[in-house]
Amino acid sequence: MGGIYNVLKLSIAEDLSTLSEKLCSIEWYRKACIQDQQTEELFYEFCQLLKINDYQFQWVKKEELSEKIKGIDFEGSQLWEGIKDLPDRFKVRINTKGLNKALEKIVDHLPESIFHPAFDGAFRQFQEEKIVNHLTVAAMYISLLICCAYLAGEESLFEPILRILESGHAPIGMEGNIVYFI
Repeated sequence: MGGIYNVLKLSIAEDLSTLSEKLCSIEWYRKACIQDQQTEELFYEFCQLLKINDYQFQWVKKEELSEKIKGIDFEGSQLWEGIKDLPDRFKVRINTKGLNKALEKIVDHLPESIFHPAFDGAFRQFQEEKIVNHLTVAAMYISLLICCAYLAGEESLFEPILRILESGHAPIGMEGNIVYFI
């Protein structure tokens, strides 16, 4: 059993490495604030996977971004209620699968790897320090969620979000049930 289990862990490590590389190679925010129907459809797909129907998708214009970031508030958000417990759920599943070491490595190394490309992309598009900081931290958090979902065996849940990020767009936060995208 040990041999098969070790091969399985090696396969997971290789897949996780590929996923990390994919996240690090994203051209973060390259199409920020350019409306795109596919992004809206992918977010709809994500919400359907979470069984969430009560939300509004809203594109944010570049000149509105700073104010929208100030207004981010998770109170009364059905979407936040649907996702806030995901990290704990993923951790339980990861523990059950015996992948704690892989989780530790991802948590220790992925944010640092994402920082530079996300910062560069945010700075290239926006320059304003507060916006760049917010977008950089958001990219690190979303990337961690995507990798944790993979380790938990729920990679399909965040596939629509990964595709949104790869397309150059991103969610930036929410205010109640309004989800803001750039």
